[in-house]
Amino acid sequence: MRARDHRAGFESAAAIAAMAFGWSAACSWQGMVAEPAQYLVPALVAAALVAGVGTAGRVLALRWYAVLGLQIVTLLVWFHHRQNPDGAVGGWLPTPGGVAEVINQVRDGSDAVNRYTAPVPGNYTDAPVYLIACALLILLLIDLIACGLRLPAWAGIPALVAVAIPINVLDQGLPAPVYVATGLLFAVLLAVLEADRATAWGPVVGRPGTAPSGSARLSVLALGTPALVISTAATALALAVAPGVPVASGLFHDGLGAGPDGGGKGRVTLSNPLVDLRRDLVRNDRLPLLDVRTRSRDVSYLRLTVLDSFVDDSWTPSPRDLATDNAASGPLPAPAGVNLTGARPTEWDLRTTAAFETTWLPTPSLTRTIEVDAGDWRYDPRFGDIAAIDDPPPTEVPYRLTAVAPSYSAAGLAAARPAPPAVVTAMTKLPTLPPTVKEIAERVTAAGTTQHAKAVLLQDWFRRNGGFTYSLDPAPGGGLDQLARFITTDKVGYCEQFAAAMAVMARALGIPARVVVGFLAPSEKVDGAYRFTSDDLHAWPEIYFAGSGWVRFEPTPGARTGTAPTWTRDLDRDPAPTPSPSTATSSPTRPTSDPSTAAPEAARGTTDGPTGTASIVASVIAGSAALLLLLGAPGVLRVRQRHRRLRRDPDPVAAAESLWAELRATAIDLALPWPDDRSPRMVAEVLRAVVDAGSGTATPSGADDLALLVALVERARYQDGFELTSHDHATAVSTVRRWSGLLTGTVAPTRARLARVLPASLVRS
Repeated sequence: MRARDHRAGFESAAAIAAMAFGWSAACSWQGMVAEPAQYLVPALVAAALVAGVGTAGRVLALRWYAVLGLQIVTLLVWFHHRQNPDGAVGGWLPTPGGVAEVINQVRDGSDAVNRYTAPVPGNYTDAPVYLIACALLILLLIDLIACGLRLPAWAGIPALVAVAIPINVLDQGLPAPVYVATGLLFAVLLAVLEADRATAWGPVVGRPGTAPSGSARLSVLALGTPALVISTAATALALAVAPGVPVASGLFHDGLGAGPDGGGKGRVTLSNPLVDLRRDLVRNDRLPLLDVRTRSRDVSYLRLTVLDSFVDDSWTPSPRDLATDNAASGPLPAPAGVNLTGARPTEWDLRTTAAFETTWLPTPSLTRTIEVDAGDWRYDPRFGDIAAIDDPPPTEVPYRLTAVAPSYSAAGLAAARPAPPAVVTAMTKLPTLPPTVKEIAERVTAAGTTQHAKAVLLQDWFRRNGGFTYSLDPAPGGGLDQLARFITTDKVGYCEQFAAAMAVMARALGIPARVVVGFLAPSEKVDGAYRFTSDDLHAWPEIYFAGSGWVRFEPTPGARTGTAPTWTRDLDRDPAPTPSPSTATSSPTRPTSDPSTAAPEAARGTTDGPTGTASIVASVIAGSAALLLLLGAPGVLRVRQRHRRLRRDPDPVAAAESLWAELRATAIDLALPWPDDRSPRMVAEVLRAVVDAGSGTATPSGADDLALLVALVERARYQDGFELTSHDHATAVSTVRRWSGLLTGTVAPTRARLARVLPASLVRS
């Protein structure tokens, strides 16, 4: 009992130190939101939960992954209860809908933190939710590494990541109190765990000339005092020398490439879409950027990235999902809401030049497969653009792809069903606009009765009858006021102004719109290949139509772009049918659906999936198979573990210990006693007593083989130069198998079957 109390004390001290260290690191984010208490207080509660559950699990000798699983479940239930109690059974048990809502809150909080200048105002209540989720991850990692895996020095890595974020994002550095507290708490964590390790060696040696007390143990304080002294001195020294250390402006550059004077000639860096587009067009140096070979009849409008978010006064790409599973290698997911049945793909062979350092890879809009030969490139499943993970991104990248050409008609777009509510909500978001923007948009499109008609009227107003002129020397200024001047008085600009203005005006009318940055059209080389240069960079808007997905429009005047897309200029030859009440799309209103569900809603609203009995049967079969696999997995793992332990390990000591561990695992699986704190001989006596009691007679003949196994284990642990012959190993394996059978015979058949299906030894350390 005293040993267990001692164990519990150390586990509690280690968990508390680890969580204090993690929470202190999370305090470095307080400058990112206007009201940091909204995430710091919940993060402190989460730290207490992680420490409590972790201590309990480790005192019960659960394996690290079992403890981690309990901590994750506890935090998820708590987090769900805190954020969405109405979406839980009894306020606590999560439901799929409630979980989806919490995920949406975290995603919206991520968008707010990434879009708005720190500190994010308090009215953006999802921003602290995102920081809480990040704090949960940091706390779990620190507890796992320090207390679960017993690698305290490595626990500093998650904390280092946490404190590096505000250093590189915020203008101010890391607050001194947070820096000092985090450093000291890291030292305390190291001291606690090292003291725990040292106590296994017995009595502490006292001062010279004094006799050590037999009951004295090395305490946390004995190691903690010098650790705190050293860490305090190191922290003070770091604070003293920091002002004199030359540092860069941060880990993250602004991605603008050449400076405002057009420097950096001979190279194009494309990282910040519209800023880089403006710079490279104005330079007008026709740098070769991309070479293409294809038999496709249309080699225009290759896109780089989608700008789907209009915040404050600029179009930007929202955060992308570039997971490892999304490597740009092989088939790509079909765009949501697009029917590609029967479309014939064409092959493309492309290569970026040494002058083109781009974060995004140029591709046709409906790319179906891709293979990239250089760099780590990932696709985003929602937008389809392909981004580089490497920093800086590679140049001279060869890649191959297949793509299909878009096929739309004015009649089909005019008769399209309304866009899914989630798409409308997400893709019509706007800040407060000057009133004149919406007034002009409504006046220009007054004659349109469908979404398609209104979009065509907007496009034609910019291209033909609105009095606009294409020029790379637009009027000075920026922001929403400049947008208002562009559509009222200035009316001079290049593709960025036209694309951005049309997309904003479409959103003001409730029409889902976004901006795309890419290449317009190439020049043909002598050998039949195509070349895109820096002068071919372009921007255009896209409008969403149910059944067709995102459709390109071209508001930039024909002096730059040539003719408009056919689906926007053949209305007279292909008149739209009179929309039925169910398909009318005039002036759609903005519903209240959550924007973060745009892609799933789009897929559900525009494609038909299997329905009826066949689908239900398939779902039942798939669910049953998954359940059987889940139930059978522990038993399969245990069988593999047994075979591995009974094989002869090249290390004789490891081989003997594996055999002893297998016999222990059998006892644990059967819920039979196995005193871990006793010697092998005493454990053997317990096993003999169990078998005797189970059979009702004395241990059967051959029981001495257990004594031989015990002797083998003792020799492996204490004999120098221990060797294990093949004969001894075979005899020991036979003993383990025999005694495993004897132990199994002492329990009821139901208990034995349960041990095979749900072996407890997999979660007992």
